[in-house]
Amino acid sequence: LLRRVAVTAAQAAVTAAVAASEGTPEANATAALGATADSASASSSSFVSPAPFAACAKKLAALQSRSAYKAPSVVELIGEDRRRMLASFEAFGGSEHGMRPESFEATVRACGLIGAKVTEGTAAVIFAKCKHRAGGKSAAPKVMTFEGFAQATAHVAAEYSVEFEVVKDRVFKCTPRTEAQKALETAEKARREAAKKSEKEANAAPVRKPWESKKNNDRAEAEARAAEAAEARAAETAAKAAEDAATTPADPVQALNPVQAPLSNPCDVPEGAYVDDDLVAAYEAFATHVQRGTMSVDEAGWSKIVRACGLVGGALTDAVATRIFDESGARSSSTGRMHFAEWVDALAVVGGIHGVMFKVVETRVKSVAEKQKAAGTASRPIQVVEAEAPAQATAPAATDAGATKKKKGMFRSMFSSKSKK
Repeated sequence: LLRRVAVTAAQAAVTAAVAASEGTPEANATAALGATADSASASSSSFVSPAPFAACAKKLAALQSRSAYKAPSVVELIGEDRRRMLASFEAFGGSEHGMRPESFEATVRACGLIGAKVTEGTAAVIFAKCKHRAGGKSAAPKVMTFEGFAQATAHVAAEYSVEFEVVKDRVFKCTPRTEAQKALETAEKARREAAKKSEKEANAAPVRKPWESKKNNDRAEAEARAAEAAEARAAETAAKAAEDAATTPADPVQALNPVQAPLSNPCDVPEGAYVDDDLVAAYEAFATHVQRGTMSVDEAGWSKIVRACGLVGGALTDAVATRIFDESGARSSSTGRMHFAEWVDALAVVGGIHGVMFKVVETRVKSVAEKQKAAGTASRPIQVVEAEAPAQATAPAATDAGATKKKKGMFRSMFSSKSKK
């Protein structure tokens, strides 16, 4: 009865049962028996009568916490689903000897299934439930078989309260293709293109123009056939090279590289976030550059923001923060920096990775910006100076020749890189 019951609640229930037993016939009889045996430690407060005991048991049963989690039924895969699930199992690190815990955690992370309901700890518990010979008393490290992997996928679906097919399709979609599969696909594509071209050429009959002589037509046809034969040989060579690449063992160094998980979906951004004056003020406090009155943040400034606001942790690492900056489109822009709208979208991705609402990340960023302003440690953006227009022909003639020459040399180094571009 004491399982899943708070300690304070259990103590209160037992104390109430003891207090209710005082003065009952059973307690008085027990006290008299203790006095006859000269037992100094026996007293009516140490015993509980049957009726208070039953009431205490009912109260403890009512205090037990109930969980909405329901263990999934046994998964049985057949046909194409079993073949694809086995391919995913092997692609994510499984083998004939099984899958280790770190490989299963990498699988869940790569499929974007780490979130508010399934954390790293939840993944470890699911692995412990589904590993080979779970519940055994052996201290040897356990591994997960293919059947256990399929059952673990069902457990993840149960944690999110969705159908098993939803998580199954997600695993199929996120399964990385091996180099052998890519090479086979390339070879098959080249073979289909060569067959299609040969069929087209076979069906096309040569058209002889009436004003051309037969000799010229025969020569043109011979040149066309020679060119077609050369293209067919080139396609056959490419297909053979692709097949050789497919049969070549994969690079062991590349095989050891961890699977790169896709970024989580961004959380919902409120409608007024892009025009929120307080959020704009926080962005300007973190800005690293200003050009024509427009603030922007570079990669180093973005990394400083997520660290200063305490947003790095869990699934969000420094490498993930860099990926957020890259995928925001800032690096491919003309300035290579992040502007306000892109900055808001990046904060939404941070909220999606941590599994929280946008308001939580927004409040944290505003609070840190206000503290830095109050302490005088806010970022001082760099003023980006653009090249000025060339001097007009009507410039004053009284300019000193030596000073003009010195200024020209001073600004040449500043804009030489831009002029080369």
